[in-house]
Amino acid sequence: MTIHLHFTFGPVQGFVAQARRTRDLYSGSFLLSWLAYKAMGSVCASGGRIILPDFAVVKSLIEQKQVKHGVAPNRFVAKFDDEHQAAEAAKQAHAALQGEWLNIAEKVWERFVKKAAPCGNGVRAIWDRQIDHFWEIAWVVGDEKETSLLDCRKNWRTPPMLTEGGDHCSLMGQFQELSGFIRSRELGQQNVFWEAVRKNSGSTLNLEKDERLCAIALVKRFFPEVAQTIIGYDLEAKQWPSTVSIAAWPWLKMIKEREDQKLLNTARAYAALVKKLEPAAIVSAPNIPLFDDYPGLTGDFKNLSGNFFNRTALQNTKGTELRPETDRSVIVSKLHELEQASGDRAGNFYALLLMDGDNMGKLIREKGAEPVTAALTDFSAQAPDIVYKQNGITVYAGGDDLFALLPLDTTLDCAFEVSVAYKQAFQNHEITATISGAVVFAHYSVPLRQVIDQAHIFLDTVAKDQTERDALAIAVLKPGGETCRWAGKFELFKPETQQENCFQPLVAAFKEGDGIDTLSSKYLYNLRRRFAALEEDSTDFANNELTDLFTAELIHGKISKEPEKGKKERAEAKELISKLVDVCHDDTTKKLDFDGARLVRFLALDGKEGNDR
Repeated sequence: MTIHLHFTFGPVQGFVAQARRTRDLYSGSFLLSWLAYKAMGSVCASGGRIILPDFAVVKSLIEQKQVKHGVAPNRFVAKFDDEHQAAEAAKQAHAALQGEWLNIAEKVWERFVKKAAPCGNGVRAIWDRQIDHFWEIAWVVGDEKETSLLDCRKNWRTPPMLTEGGDHCSLMGQFQELSGFIRSRELGQQNVFWEAVRKNSGSTLNLEKDERLCAIALVKRFFPEVAQTIIGYDLEAKQWPSTVSIAAWPWLKMIKEREDQKLLNTARAYAALVKKLEPAAIVSAPNIPLFDDYPGLTGDFKNLSGNFFNRTALQNTKGTELRPETDRSVIVSKLHELEQASGDRAGNFYALLLMDGDNMGKLIREKGAEPVTAALTDFSAQAPDIVYKQNGITVYAGGDDLFALLPLDTTLDCAFEVSVAYKQAFQNHEITATISGAVVFAHYSVPLRQVIDQAHIFLDTVAKDQTERDALAIAVLKPGGETCRWAGKFELFKPETQQENCFQPLVAAFKEGDGIDTLSSKYLYNLRRRFAALEEDSTDFANNELTDLFTAELIHGKISKEPEKGKKERAEAKELISKLVDVCHDDTTKKLDFDGARLVRFLALDGKEGNDR
């Protein structure tokens, strides 16, 4: 009889999402992947064969030092011939995972915390309490046909971890920060401890002045610093871009493609000034096509820290700290000159993309783990390349999951290409499967955890449950909250009959003019104002009737009096408005929602602050 071991550990989503910056995001994701890899390796050493995921591929990627993102899922299935052997392998995997976690934590302790510990109050006791009992590991052993055993095991009630006392971690709020002091009465002592830790950190990027972290958050934050000794290669954390950097990439792309020597010289002069006044502003540009063959005439421009591309971020004295002797106004003025020379400025929005295969458990039950694994292996090999081609950064790509950060201008194409690749990977193995996705266009100042939480909600609730899978859900998240949302099946988002997605022709038609072929801010505003009642009840109107109604609003008083010309203008306007109605009218609910129009306007304005309300 064939025996299957189902193994999982967590928390996963919370561990990754509790991130203050992209550094925490990448580090947490890779750390989870590394722990899963060590657990899988232990199972193989115990005589098991991993059948989900393809462990040989995961091992090859890591050992060949090909990946800087997570590739191993926190849940896996292994095959055994003997039930006792499987149970013993599970215990060994548990020990391997916990042992590696303790090993990593101890390296962080020795390098960054040990010297500061005497300045604290019971620091080592807090450290051991938090580190030793963080991971919840679960496993089951059963017949290969019993595929739902692990889900049943996870339903067993485990007493929830209570929030710890004392002052709380600024990253993982349920845990006590490490100093052991109470800030309201021991502020000075607490500050002394964290200054000592900060002195060992090597950079304010590792630990900012207002950050007081728990042991788990410190391990996640400093893991890239000890990764070389753990995994055998550098994770190159300095190349992980910030959200404000990613938001600026469309602007940098425009400067590159303009090939205007005067503009390129202005970019070089700006970078040279920043480098002279604030040398720490020069960082390593990430490895994406945008920066391949970036004009040498721009000097260090592509290597500037993201805050120095964005005037709002640069003027924020807390968000962009400069040396006391640096005159901020000089840098701001020079950046403004560059913006005027380019006729544009850096945007404020980036995109977080989450994608997840639909009905994976059902697929495994019906088709078996091994053919599904083969298809997922093909897909996960392609997904990072798709993200890379679209100037994105992969955070995690393994199994049926993808987590990536992208610039605003390439995200929607990326999501669609990933969905096509997923379906094709399964079709190659004679399996029909779909994937759903969520895109959150977020202002760079919105807390990262909030963006991640929103993406997960949109993926699970909107794309999968409400839109019934094989769908994409999109939200725009500004500092004041969500401003619009849209969801649709991938077949509606980009029909087979057209090369562009459903938003592209509408974005192209968006202008601030007021012509028949124009979707202006004024027109879209008037639609929402005059026909708002239809959002409550539009079930009596078919798409063609709404198209006629909205076309009449567009062409009112503008149509040519020449019969033939007027007829042509009416037809062109109707064709354009029919596309707008398609993104504003849900054929399933028969309801009208002008959030589709709001999203068109947002995309057309490239998320530029001041024009994006």
